[in-house]
Amino acid sequence: MANLNYRTIVAIGEKENNTREAITAAAMYPGTLVEITSAGADTRYADGDKDIKTWAQNTIQAQSTASIQCQRAIVMENDYLGLGVETQIPISTQIRYYICEPGDQINFRFTGALNIAKGTKLEADGAGGLKAYNAGVPLFTAQETINPGAGVSNLYRIEAI
Repeated sequence: MANLNYRTIVAIGEKENNTREAITAAAMYPGTLVEITSAGADTRYADGDKDIKTWAQNTIQAQSTASIQCQRAIVMENDYLGLGVETQIPISTQIRYYICEPGDQINFRFTGALNIAKGTKLEADGAGGLKAYNAGVPLFTAQETINPGAGVSNLYRIEAI
């Protein structure tokens, strides 16, 4: 059962080092699996001995290919604007997204008539979501039973593999 009290996307993880910024190519909700598009270019510059990466000029969209190995990048809540996990982020908005490492726990947005058991491996569905692992590449494991219902969108806890 979804926990309606989830108020943040990253439950367990290294937010300080694994958070990036980008511009949205389309409206999306926090808890969406995303990819960088070709519309933006990352900017890199050196500062002494450190390589500093500025990602604010990149554009992201919902991850668009099902069942592939992809970056585990999840849109975070837009707390810069005081918006929570239930507020849709408009197109062309600067947002933060989180790059998951194995063991990170995320409150991920699932939508529709799904029935995924706790412990099931999950793969990309090609529309910014996840589905039960079938023949693709497992990215996460369900940490609770996932069953939002038709036309319903809820957050459920998952763990990066």
